[in-house]
Amino acid sequence: MTIKIADKKIGGNEPCFIIAEIGINHNNDLEIAKKMIDAAADAGCDAVKLQAFKASKMYPVSAGKLEWKDKEKKYSYDIFKSNESYEIPNNWWPKLYKHAKSKNLVFFASVCDEDSADEFSKYIEIFKATSFAITHLPLLKHIAKKGKPIMFSTGTSTMTEIKEAYDAVRVFNKNIMILHCISEYPAPAESTNLATIRLLKDNFPEAVIGFSDHSEDTDKVPVSAVVYGAKIIEKHITLDRKMKGPDHFFALEPQMLKKMVKNIRKAEKDIADDKKILIGPLLIGKKARSLTESEKYLRKFARRSVMTKKALKKGHMLQKDDIIVLRNGKKGQGLAPKWYDIISYGSYLLTRDVEKEHPLKEDELKKIE
Repeated sequence: MTIKIADKKIGGNEPCFIIAEIGINHNNDLEIAKKMIDAAADAGCDAVKLQAFKASKMYPVSAGKLEWKDKEKKYSYDIFKSNESYEIPNNWWPKLYKHAKSKNLVFFASVCDEDSADEFSKYIEIFKATSFAITHLPLLKHIAKKGKPIMFSTGTSTMTEIKEAYDAVRVFNKNIMILHCISEYPAPAESTNLATIRLLKDNFPEAVIGFSDHSEDTDKVPVSAVVYGAKIIEKHITLDRKMKGPDHFFALEPQMLKKMVKNIRKAEKDIADDKKILIGPLLIGKKARSLTESEKYLRKFARRSVMTKKALKKGHMLQKDDIIVLRNGKKGQGLAPKWYDIISYGSYLLTRDVEKEHPLKEDELKKIE
């Protein structure tokens, strides 16, 4: 399977497609974002990726506070307000797209809601769904219909969920890329489980398989993933690991990124020359998709549920305008996003009063016969 984007090809016998994940590390500064694009081009990457979202379509305002720590200190902040501060202003998109294209980089984004997909579609060359959107089938179908290549990461997911996402997308779009991913920040080497790459290749032979690497490593982990068959490597980047923000401390600085790209290209040459490259069993793991403790927590926190847009009374017939799909935060898990379309048909009544931004449960609904 080979996917062509501009003058670049992904998959098949092509070189590994290397993505510099800017994510939210632009810190809401356009010049920082441009410098990160420059660093990606200078390192020899093939693409840069950002995140396209609106906070109002990401988390409920009542999502709560997030506590986390890096190597320096502990942090505590409001989840909704934090996401709001990392929204990319609308007028950035044409500027960043133009800057990336001037550097011969594919420009794309993780798209987290349907409105962002529609609004920024002309600047995005690949639509990506994050690991936490893999069960958001309405969003996956929406972006699949755009006709551009689709990529999704698989952190926190079971093989059943990965297959359900793949099947939902493939109805509308055959250009699919699936990234093995461990949703830990940073991901320790012992959780890498590169054998999953071959598991995905076996189960989805018509997709291009890659690896979204959240480790701090520039050598063994990404290089080993390529040796083990990954045709895509995605890696978070930063200008400085000491910059303020949740994704800087484990991301690669420009010289680290350059070193990673160089190591990957050397490994590819060694493979072509039939040189043996050893991979430690710690990195290989088992040919099974198993969840780490961190991923089990994130399934509850960052996965999405169907929630109410406003307070509603018992007996109310739910309509599309009453509900929204949002990440859970500290609110607890509700119905999976695939229920959004089911409820939208207007055939379910509430069995009790519910508050605004309430994650709906199945026992709170009564189907009209």
